[in-house]
Amino acid sequence: MNERQIERVFGDAMRGRSNERCRPYVEALLKLCREINVKGIDLWTAIQQQDDWLNICFTDGIHFTSKASEIVVKEVLKAVREADWKPSLYWKSLPVEFPFDVDVDVPNSISLCDLDLTRNKQLESQPGTARL
Repeated sequence: MNERQIERVFGDAMRGRSNERCRPYVEALLKLCREINVKGIDLWTAIQQQDDWLNICFTDGIHFTSKASEIVVKEVLKAVREADWKPSLYWKSLPVEFPFDVDVDVPNSISLCDLDLTRNKQLESQPGTARL
């Protein structure tokens, strides 16, 4: 976080927020991830490795800019690529948790399950393939 930006944008409302106070939470979360064998992503370090990170990574001292969001995406994709698992989140192969069809005969109704929903084809991959 950029403490000067926070003070300028929020004034005293956010007094007490600091990088020094946030670091123990980051360390505790990464430690917990190691203990339960879950891949943790150290965004704290990734953001701070960027040149001039205090000024280019935050819009108001707390919320990320598009540059910081790019860093987040890069780190998440890196973790997914390194993971020892096969992605199985292809949207058409997921089970339907809340079916749209009901056993009610409504004249002229359309079942959402029967529609071919438009998706961003650039991001679409077929089952059994990974675009990561």
